Amino acid sequence: MSERKPCHFFLGANSPQGFYSLFDELEFSRQPWHIFLIKGGPGCGKSTFLKHVAASYEASCPQMELIPCSSDPDSLDAVILPELHLSLMDATAPHAKEAAVPAVRHTILSFGDYLDGLALQEYRREIESICASTPEYYKLAVSYLTAAQAFLRNSYHIASCAVDEEKIEGYAQRFAAKSFRPREGFGSEKRRFLTTICSEGLVTLEETPAQLCRKLYLIDDDCGAVAHSLLSALRRCALKAGHEVITCTCPMDPERKIEHLLIPTAGIGFLTSNHFHPMEGCGAVRKIHARRFQDQELMTCKKNRFAYNRKAAQTLIQQAVLLLEESRQLHDHLERRYTAAMDFDGLNKHYPQLMKLIGDYSSAN
Repeated sequence: MSERKPCHFFLGANSPQGFYSLFDELEFSRQPWHIFLIKGGPGCGKSTFLKHVAASYEASCPQMELIPCSSDPDSLDAVILPELHLSLMDATAPHAKEAAVPAVRHTILSFGDYLDGLALQEYRREIESICASTPEYYKLAVSYLTAAQAFLRNSYHIASCAVDEEKIEGYAQRFAAKSFRPREGFGSEKRRFLTTICSEGLVTLEETPAQLCRKLYLIDDDCGAVAHSLLSALRRCALKAGHEVITCTCPMDPERKIEHLLIPTAGIGFLTSNHFHPMEGCGAVRKIHARRFQDQELMTCKKNRFAYNRKAAQTLIQQAVLLLEESRQLHDHLERRYTAAMDFDGLNKHYPQLMKLIGDYSSAN
């Protein structure tokens, strides 16, 4: 039994590339592993069921991970139960998934079976109109994020030219020799997001790092160039020493930029702090200033450019957030229509059978 609360991560993020998914991480490489794919319309009880599963297994699965929705962090998109080699997920868009190996690796749970489709016919035109217009709001929000990314990348590129890579590598090697006790074999890696951009603005899961790491180090770096280089070097050292690492990428540049690095097996985490997410309340034991690894003369002469780029990016991101809020309002209205057409009594009566099925697969694994 463990008193530790389940840790939270995002497995998707609204980004300049659109919805960026890491949901393939639900299917661990170890064999066997089983995923329950929950299907159904909006408001059909998928998140509620995932919360029920999480509550049922919290005491027996201390390594449980809860995956909030990147567009609505109060809702759940997935639950990972490593001890049982099981995952459950909302398998509808934007992270739709089909059963590639039915029954063996994937089982579909169809909550849509409890939906009264005939009752929804009265609102058919309204529902079709919302389903048609919501993607347009999202596309426009993504276009604003793409524009913001251009300004942020410009600052990143300028700051990269001022980075002393040799000094960063030396620091990482010394830190690793002191703090990363060698373990057997090569390490393993998971990819996650700690931050998402949604209708509420920039939301960061600030409690998660302290749940997994005894010591947290804050990298104060507004442009992110030093942080990315340092985290990349520390990541290589930790993996070489045989540790488990959780690499958290930046939602504004998910394919190119590491934002945070957690090393639970060493009890150490590194968090990037900037104007967008200060992270000052994370309980860090030490702050690492980016300027110690930079040519300050170059950084100073470009300070006006940095300030302009930051302000422009903030304005564009704010506009993206407003559009995501409008999209969310439409989705909430759609959800209310579907919720009213759901037979929740019938679904709730089916819970024991669903929980038994989950337990049976955990025993089989």
